[in-house]
Amino acid sequence: MLTGEPLGRALAQAIEKKKVSKAEVARQFDVKPPSVQDWIRYGRINKKHLDKLFAYFSDVVGPEHWGVQRTYPQKTDSANHVREEQETYDQPIKAVSAEELEVIKQIRLIPRQMRGAALKSIQQVLSAFVTANNATTHAGAGHGNQNAAGGREQKSRSKT
Repeated sequence: MLTGEPLGRALAQAIEKKKVSKAEVARQFDVKPPSVQDWIRYGRINKKHLDKLFAYFSDVVGPEHWGVQRTYPQKTDSANHVREEQETYDQPIKAVSAEELEVIKQIRLIPRQMRGAALKSIQQVLSAFVTANNATTHAGAGHGNQNAAGGREQKSRSKT
């Protein structure tokens, strides 16, 4: 990840490529315009803004513009079983599926001024999906189902 002056230059370049004003960037990040000017001048941006920074400028620059690569770390669960790998921003993407490419094309059809809100909605849906998927994966790891109180559910059998 770039820091200092190189990060400031990268931000200035991204703003220029996206053809937006510093005031618009400030609105998007819910900060005052002088903050954006300081980001450019000093190359210091609060970490809480980084994901949004990558997403907001993703239509004009990729993660490598910010000095970030994507990785595919290998995850293990509590029983040391290898779980499906998840993408992070440390190593380049090796390939994009046709379905993923179609989603990107659809996003780029959204008018630029609405794209940020659309991306935020998409991120929320994806986050909810990942959370639900992880919960389902972890719930299936145990034996039997647990009720909300943490006890085992008993299957009732009716004699007919």
